[in-house]
Amino acid sequence: MGSAALSVLACCVLQLTVGARHTTGQVMLSSSTAAVSERDCSCVCTLRRPSLEQCMLDRAPPSPKPLPAPGSKCRCQCEVTGFNPCETELRLEKLRRRSTDIDKVQGISVMLRQALENADIRRLSSNTNRVSTHLKTLEQGDQNLCNITLEQDRGAKVKEQAGAGKEHSSPSLSPSPALNHTTTSSRSEETRQTDRQGELSNTVCEDGCSGSLSAVSPPLQRSVFGRSGEGAWFSDPLSQDSPLYVAPLLFGSTLLEFRDMDVLARGEPLSPPHTLPASYSGSGHTVYNSSFYYLKAFTRTLIRYSLVQRCLCAWSELSELPSPSHGHGWQGHNEVTLGADEGGLWVAYPSLLEGELMLRRLDSEELLPRRGEGGEKAAWSTGLGRHRYGLCFLVCGVLYVLERGAESEGVVFHAFDSHTGSHTSPALPFPARPATTLLTQLSYNPRDRLLYGWDDGALLTYSLEFTY
Repeated sequence: MGSAALSVLACCVLQLTVGARHTTGQVMLSSSTAAVSERDCSCVCTLRRPSLEQCMLDRAPPSPKPLPAPGSKCRCQCEVTGFNPCETELRLEKLRRRSTDIDKVQGISVMLRQALENADIRRLSSNTNRVSTHLKTLEQGDQNLCNITLEQDRGAKVKEQAGAGKEHSSPSLSPSPALNHTTTSSRSEETRQTDRQGELSNTVCEDGCSGSLSAVSPPLQRSVFGRSGEGAWFSDPLSQDSPLYVAPLLFGSTLLEFRDMDVLARGEPLSPPHTLPASYSGSGHTVYNSSFYYLKAFTRTLIRYSLVQRCLCAWSELSELPSPSHGHGWQGHNEVTLGADEGGLWVAYPSLLEGELMLRRLDSEELLPRRGEGGEKAAWSTGLGRHRYGLCFLVCGVLYVLERGAESEGVVFHAFDSHTGSHTSPALPFPARPATTLLTQLSYNPRDRLLYGWDDGALLTYSLEFTY
């Protein structure tokens, strides 16, 4: 062949360098040159990595740019075969988007696991309470068997004495049927009284409830607790040694215990403090029968925490309670107010439909609604709308309510009697201390018949006067 034909068929070997971060591969390129000598032909094809924006906009792979060697007379042409540089970027973007979905799935799985664990704990608590109830029932069966055995022994002794009397004395000395009937009746009456005392073992005597509240005395400042503007403090009415408990702030998960008022004034709580199983909100808590009762923060769940065993003992749902608000600071009222009077444990809360203030009597062991004499739930509607009432307290089965926003220098404008289901407007003046700024708690203690109050960190007590 001639030199002209050889120069037309001359070709050069090209190299391609691709800068991909996660993908490597071979790229097939084809090139062509002009009719020049083979020694003057030298080309390099370079394909640069495109950005994600370019791939999203163009939707087509960019073409490599031929770069002839300096001084070369060749005309180069590059062509990509079997490789799309945008494919890698698009796959990486899909993986990034899927990572958020994976995080959501992980969060849902954690929530489900916690829900299952809580369900197991609740089931265990319920079973524990049932076992405890059965044990108490079995103990009363043992006590009754013992009483029956004692009565049988006494009957046998009476029969023996009666037989001996027949032999050595006149028949008139034998016990008469009327005497036996009287003895049996007295024993049954004693048994009924014992059962009645067992039922009232977790309540305060109601003998002092014959009168009605006539006045509230000016407050007496007992101590000042740090700089906590809002909070609540309590004393267990059924405790013999009468320790004091403090729940500072409107939101927290720690309850402080003090041996007495002097120790509280020095700010020296018992160690360690009570770490609650869930946070509380508001100041409508109470301490009763060696337990701390409170509303779980931002929920409808009532919790009973044992102050002796330092653990969760029971909880229940207030299904009639509206969705709790998530506002910060004192709103002038509590979502739920728990209290204890001479009759036991109570809860006051707004209804779900109209926000009307409801009153319910609770079982102090399992936090379930107590039943009346006819088997109905002991629950009442007070007739007060949510926009009207503020702090409230319960004395001898009567709920006394202060007007919302007027706790500092207001009146007790509403009283609901749970015994009769009626309400009155007593218009009792409610005194305030000279420097009152923020009253966030009123809680009645049936043992000392005092109102416990928290006013901007000051721990107060109010004496109550009754008319008979």
